[in-house]
Amino acid sequence: MSTRTIAAINHIEIREIGPKHEKVAYIAGTPLTVAEVAHMHLYQDSDVEWILENFDGLSLTAAKIYAALSYYLDHQAELDDYLRRQSEAARAQATRSLTEEIARLRAKTQRP
Repeated sequence: MSTRTIAAINHIEIREIGPKHEKVAYIAGTPLTVAEVAHMHLYQDSDVEWILENFDGLSLTAAKIYAALSYYLDHQAELDDYLRRQSEAARAQATRSLTEEIARLRAKTQRP
């Protein structure tokens, strides 16, 4: 009789972020989310070597990137939703900032 053990790969860490303590998957020991790296690789055609070269100094390895891609494929819907919400929040912030700047400039030009 053989024994089987599933080996855990410790390249992904789940962090709670923001005021709502949202759980987000990161590549362990880096500021990069799994969703960001997977999006670069799968949708922007960035190969693993390019990611390693352009994020040098973050203790990335090919194994960590492949682990992130594997994790992404297992959790694609929730990670795509996370990226969509991040994108919407960034757009909303940019719109608020632009609106505030326009109001500031209008007020400045309307002074007697």
